[in-house]
Amino acid sequence: MGILTDMVRFNVRGRIFETTATTLANAGRNSLFGAIFDDNWNLQPSATATTEHFIDRNPDCLAVLLDLLGLGELQIPTNILEKLLYREADIGAPIMDERRVRDAINMEDTNSMYS
Repeated sequence: MGILTDMVRFNVRGRIFETTATTLANAGRNSLFGAIFDDNWNLQPSATATTEHFIDRNPDCLAVLLDLLGLGELQIPTNILEKLLYREADIGAPIMDERRVRDAINMEDTNSMYS
């Protein structure tokens, strides 16, 4: 895997997100984000912070999914339905595997039982 320190900038329906290539690589090769890397997991030349990539998806859901990719924890705000989050994670070119989101939700439910 290449050195994943480059910043990547997204415009998600008018809301700007900046994150690292390392965070995006956590989504996996077959994800929407995996498409901006070459075969050695280096950012494609056009995928830099000076280039803004437009994504026509729900920005609130994307923020939650980026937190999951970067922090390994899932915190779903009360204004987002789980069903919507699943759909955004897995529709068309999936942002990430829906099973990973479901597993994170199930883990949160289990942890809250013992808190």
